Amino acid sequence: MKNRTNYIVILLALTALIFAGCSSDAEDTSGEDYLMAGYYMLAGEETALTDDSKATAPVFEGDFSDLSFPDYWVGTTRKINNYPEQGQKTYVTVSQYDTDVYFISSKTEYPKKEEILDYYLEEYYIQDEGDEFWDGDDAVVDPDDLAGSEGDYFRETMEVVFQDGSVRKEWIAEIPDAADRYDAFDIDDEMAIPDDESFITSTANDQSWSSKVYYYQKVETSLGYFDDNNIEIFGVRYYTELADGSSSTLVFEKVLSREDATLDTSTSPDLYDYIFGDIAGATVLAETITREGIDSSRTDKKSKGRSSINTKYNKTVTVDKILEYSL
Repeated sequence: MKNRTNYIVILLALTALIFAGCSSDAEDTSGEDYLMAGYYMLAGEETALTDDSKATAPVFEGDFSDLSFPDYWVGTTRKINNYPEQGQKTYVTVSQYDTDVYFISSKTEYPKKEEILDYYLEEYYIQDEGDEFWDGDDAVVDPDDLAGSEGDYFRETMEVVFQDGSVRKEWIAEIPDAADRYDAFDIDDEMAIPDDESFITSTANDQSWSSKVYYYQKVETSLGYFDDNNIEIFGVRYYTELADGSSSTLVFEKVLSREDATLDTSTSPDLYDYIFGDIAGATVLAETITREGIDSSRTDKKSKGRSSINTKYNKTVTVDKILEYSL
């Protein structure tokens, strides 16, 4: 039997703000779920999706590596339930770009969080290594530089679209070489943003993959906790997978208000100082930390999230979430 637990702890309750005389309007203290959107995307849902009557595309079953580009993928859209996380669904569309190069469009929807999240869209190019099957031997490439060494970093689109019209732009900041891949991130480690990246350690040959992704979002809606009109989200997501099959993810996110500021993401900027440093003239509205891990058997998953929200009431609201379930 699957053991599933879902704990939601709000350390400073909404009613505490109301009885303190700060506000009698519940809408003025909204925003926890919006600020925890990244946690929800990683944590998934404890209840798996089943096929639904609204689906117009076939439901994916099986392993990518058994499915050829020309016979299965090209020219259609495939729906994958419970991917990339349980409780989510992804539509994959593949088209042929060149003789052995394919354009992949992957759109993920979040049925349980559709009031906040619209969809996540990742678009990229895959070069088939020669057998026509989509597997781990096929490299992500820049179609204009097939022999280039930076193909793994190339994405045509990598963004999360929110229901309020906000767009969270993502870009790959680093894919470490084998000797520098990250050790596992402890699910029970500190739930706070550190001063720098010295927490990252690496043990050569114990990891099969690691990556570091930055993201930025200019929020297009008002969040009741804040008076500030200019709200920006800066984030970094670390992922590592060990040789035993286990994986873990660590996310640091800082919400800032800067006067009339918007970040130019077309150059894939370095966000290190925004997340770990102090930006002159910026007000820190919130900090969110997410940890996620899957065991080596790939059967048990645990996610933890914490958002510390500096409200307009001169009080800090801390929201903690924990979700555990069997895959």
